Amino acid sequence: MKKMFKLKMLGLLFSGILFSSNTVTYASEVFYTEENTAKIETTTKITQEVYPRVALDFANGILPDKNLSVTAMTPILNSEHEILSYDCKLSENGVDYGYVIVDMSLDGDYISEFNLEKNVPDFYEQMIQNVDERTNENVNKDDIPESEQVLIETLPNEYSVVVEDTALTSSGKVMDADELEMYQEEVFDVIRESITTASQYGHTGDVMQNYPSDYSFQANHMLPYFISMTQGQSESAAGKYACAVTAMTIVADRYGLGQSWVPSNLKTTYNNLWSKSSTKETSRTVKNGKTIIYGGTPVNKIGPALVSLGKDKKVNLKYKDASNPSFTTIRNAISNKHDVIFSYFISSTKGHSVSVQGTWTGKKNNKNHDFIILADGWGMSARYINYTTKSNTVINKSMTEIWK
Repeated sequence: MKKMFKLKMLGLLFSGILFSSNTVTYASEVFYTEENTAKIETTTKITQEVYPRVALDFANGILPDKNLSVTAMTPILNSEHEILSYDCKLSENGVDYGYVIVDMSLDGDYISEFNLEKNVPDFYEQMIQNVDERTNENVNKDDIPESEQVLIETLPNEYSVVVEDTALTSSGKVMDADELEMYQEEVFDVIRESITTASQYGHTGDVMQNYPSDYSFQANHMLPYFISMTQGQSESAAGKYACAVTAMTIVADRYGLGQSWVPSNLKTTYNNLWSKSSTKETSRTVKNGKTIIYGGTPVNKIGPALVSLGKDKKVNLKYKDASNPSFTTIRNAISNKHDVIFSYFISSTKGHSVSVQGTWTGKKNNKNHDFIILADGWGMSARYINYTTKSNTVINKSMTEIWK
């Protein structure tokens, strides 16, 4: 770890925080109490203690029958090593209840993403588990110095983690620390040149307003059942990975065009969709003696590829594309039990595609805030991404709606 070892110099220790009157002390947990989440009507200085309080307030509004606490906080840094947000781990009586990512740089809402389902680890732990699965190096979070337990946001909704000299991004890239440094610089140059001032992802400010969040659940829409498929599965079965092909394979599974959990079936389906969608190789690497090919997919080929695969299997699929879709467009597709593949970009060539399998809406201060529920190809758990705020941090987005 070269560039990442600079984090040690920050002297950051990220254990939980316990509140007692106005004194902040380090402890193992932060519990939900009226004192910890007392509403502040005016502006307040952003300090580390604010993040778990916001996370707890949000979690309590969504799961009021649970006695949740924040049991770990992982800082999320930007490419300049500034703390951008925190991944707050939620637990009840020693049982994991997911996470809330609190980001003070967002405009109008501080909840970047969440998953509050039972037995779901926090985002950092999921990333570490992924490193372990992808490298076979027996990686354990407890073996990583606390000062080095950080996430790095390289793109909107894309996070990276570094263990020893291995870096992994949540969009599936594996590289060493030097390569991650070059990747960050490349991304920064693209963002600086491509993203407009109105949509640029800003830094955390000095103050926040009207906290806590006062969230209340309003509505959600889900497809009949949730399907996920990890990058490790596609690499193991097909020796390939492309985010759009993974999203298409999930959709193919739903319509009986290929079983993603059967390796031989997955390999055939993945290779078919790779070819039909004109996915092109962008890079390759060798893992455990096996060559893995990575690819990029033209977004306008997603629908035609699935329709073509359906035709091969005598299944009549339909699709339509939408540019810069509103949340209502996505929600209506899901309510009609149609699959959605969502793509977003920071330039004409850099982006990510994921399978959307649900929507979730909460009300904050009498205003709805909308989330899309993603099966991201790097892990098994759903990601609830704030579409009201996070979608403004990219320059372009599109969706392909698929149905039978």
